[in-house]
Amino acid sequence: MKVQLLTSLLKNDRKKFNLILSDGTIKIVDLYQIVMRALSGLSNSDKITVDQIEHYIYNMKIEYGNQDKGKIRKSDIIRILNILSSIAADMNKADPIIEYKDPEKTVYMYDSFFSFNLKFHYRNE
Repeated sequence: MKVQLLTSLLKNDRKKFNLILSDGTIKIVDLYQIVMRALSGLSNSDKITVDQIEHYIYNMKIEYGNQDKGKIRKSDIIRILNILSSIAADMNKADPIIEYKDPEKTVYMYDSFFSFNLKFHYRNE
């Protein structure tokens, strides 16, 4: 199930974006990678709203090019967060590392090691 969800995530997000890193290099990324970078940048908190993620992404240096649908929408972010939450719940229903709660439009990162690893995964970029 976990592998199917991740495969589905990667298949459905074929749109690629040029992310301009702090040193000026360009990295080609997909929507999943953009959301993970936003979570990384906001991982000092264990409670992150979709609005905070959207604002963080808005401030990233992203070249959208001639994409059909243009910029990243809030619904795109929520879809990715739902998939991440499903994967985490599938791995450990009793104690997921991350959970998205739709009525609150909030992500909860319960595992401090996950937050730490996420933060430092992107620190040099």
